[in-house]
Amino acid sequence: MTQISTTPDILVGIDGSEQSQAALEWAVTEARFRKVGLQLVHVCEAGSYGLWTTTRTLRAGLRELTQPIVNHAVGRARELDPDLAVRGRLVLGSTLPSLLRIAERAQLIVVGRQGRGALRAHLPGTVTQRLMELARCPVVMVPAGPVAPVLRVVLGVGDRPATDELLDFAASTAETRSVPLLAVHCHDPRYEPLRDALDRLGAAHPLIELAGSQVAGTLTERCLPSDLLVLGRHHHPRLAPAILGSEVSAAVHHSPCPVAVVG
Repeated sequence: MTQISTTPDILVGIDGSEQSQAALEWAVTEARFRKVGLQLVHVCEAGSYGLWTTTRTLRAGLRELTQPIVNHAVGRARELDPDLAVRGRLVLGSTLPSLLRIAERAQLIVVGRQGRGALRAHLPGTVTQRLMELARCPVVMVPAGPVAPVLRVVLGVGDRPATDELLDFAASTAETRSVPLLAVHCHDPRYEPLRDALDRLGAAHPLIELAGSQVAGTLTERCLPSDLLVLGRHHHPRLAPAILGSEVSAAVHHSPCPVAVVG
C-alpha cells in the first residue's frame, strides 16, 4: 500500500468540468510520486447572492445539489489509485478567498485551464489567474483533454536571478519523476541568468539530467504536451498589486502542457 506522509496534501479545485477532470487526473499521479494525499475542493459560489443571510434550508439545498460533484471526483480519484488518501470538501462561499484559505495548509494547488484561446482565460480577474498571483504555494494549471505523463521538466529562466524556491521546485519534480530538466532562457543575449541557474542546479542536484538552452521566440513553442513548464512569479513591494506579468501570463494560457507557477 502507498505510504502517505504527514506533509500537507495537494489541493485540487474541482467543478465537474472537463478541465477539472484533467486537473484531478494529473494531481493523482503527482500525489503518488510525492507520497501525499489529495484534498478535492468544490466551492459553490454563494457570496455574490447574499446566501449567508438566507435560511439554513436553502444552504442545505445548495449542498445537496452540488455534493455529487465532490462525490464523483472522490470516486474517480480512488478509481485511479485505490491506495491514495483522498478527501472531498464542499464549501459555500466566494471561490477565491475560500481556496486561498484552504491552500494555506497545502503544499501544491492543481486547477484546470480552459482550452487555448478561450476568452475567459485571458481575463485578468479570473479565479485561476488570481490563485497563481496570490497563493503561497506553487499552483499548477492543467489544460483540458487527455493527460500525458510528465516526461520532462522545462524551467523558464527570466532576466533576473531565479529564486531558490523556483529552482528547488523544478529540480525536486524532475528528481521525483526521474525525468530530465531543461532550463530555457529566451531573448536575452547576455545569457548570465541561464548560466547562474544551471550552476546552482548542478551544485544542489547533481543526480538529475540537466541541460540548458537559449532560444528565440516563446517558451510555449519549446514545450510538448508531455512537459511540465515551471515559471517563477515576480516579487512585488508589499503594497503593490500582485500580477503574473505578461510573459508568464501568456505562457500560462497558451502552453500545450501543464504549467506550474512558483512564488
